[in-house]
Amino acid sequence: MSARGQTAGNALRLLLTCVLLAAPVMARAFDAVLLPEQGPWARAGEDVRLGLIAAYQTQEAGVADAPELRFFDSSTGDIRALYDQVVASGATLVIGPIEKDKVDALLSDPHRLSVKTLLLNRSSLPAPPQSWQFSLSPEDEIPALVAAAHHAGLQRVLILHDDDPNDSQRAAQWAQAWRTQDGASATEAVIPERQPLLKTLSALLFTSSEQATGHGRHRHHHLVLTPRDFDAVFLACGSRHGSQIHPLLVHLHRDLPVYALSTAIDLQGRIAQRQDLQGVIYAELPALLQAPADLRLFTALQATHSSDQRLFALGMDSWTLAQKLASDTPGWPLAGHTGSIDDIQGQLLRQPSLSRMAADGPVHWEQP
Repeated sequence: MSARGQTAGNALRLLLTCVLLAAPVMARAFDAVLLPEQGPWARAGEDVRLGLIAAYQTQEAGVADAPELRFFDSSTGDIRALYDQVVASGATLVIGPIEKDKVDALLSDPHRLSVKTLLLNRSSLPAPPQSWQFSLSPEDEIPALVAAAHHAGLQRVLILHDDDPNDSQRAAQWAQAWRTQDGASATEAVIPERQPLLKTLSALLFTSSEQATGHGRHRHHHLVLTPRDFDAVFLACGSRHGSQIHPLLVHLHRDLPVYALSTAIDLQGRIAQRQDLQGVIYAELPALLQAPADLRLFTALQATHSSDQRLFALGMDSWTLAQKLASDTPGWPLAGHTGSIDDIQGQLLRQPSLSRMAADGPVHWEQP
């Protein structure tokens, strides 16, 4: 990031923070935001916090009875004790935390969630009454990608993932969703850490056999590669391997369409990496494909580092959702900055926009 961009980002952070800190505490009731300020989740917490404040200032400016926001550090101590503390202090709504283990801890005792609570991560535990789970879960992207690839008439796909439990689980979910169509098949394959990626892809995309030509002393043996019958490649891997797949397919002369989860796309990557991703179809946040209509939100979003914009958008939507849930406003889905959001029994599921990577970044992609 340039020095000028860094300065703009710091100025934004200072401005948004000072506006809230300067506001007088006039009422007992308030909205509590539980976000980490220390440890490995601190940077993510800051990005969500800034997006939330930006949306708060945009939507609540000039509103006489706008709710007060108070922020609490979720990174230390018992999250259940912190939750009880903020509720006892007058919180009528809680936003956060984002740490998965802390979300799990709160949901392990559902009776503790005594006020409306918007949890900013996904748990395997159900959402009890008055609570909702909202996140940037890549699993939400799978239905749109499956529908697009099926619409394109594809049948046999290769799903690549890293040697990581989360990636493996997403690949399995993608494969299961893909196989629901008659005749559709999916082959899941892990990308080994200690083997050249070109060698891995070659073995997955081709079968090899030995062919002999000539006779006697002039007999020669050749290795013949026969393409395996794949229609497309799906990427459920991380961004380190994500940017390498398409160039290697070109090198191997395999003209296969590539569909990817957002985990495979690093928006902070160098220009050369984006060029390597050109043509890849993946699910991106609407806020990164089309500028927010409100100029203040657009300015705030652009001032953040490119890799933080997804979390910033999550913060913007978290405030909008919290107010919708607090007021029991009917009507779903909600058109959010992170996608079209629907409430399925406390699970707030996103339907993101499909995009295609171009030389200067992602662009909205319409199904041909």
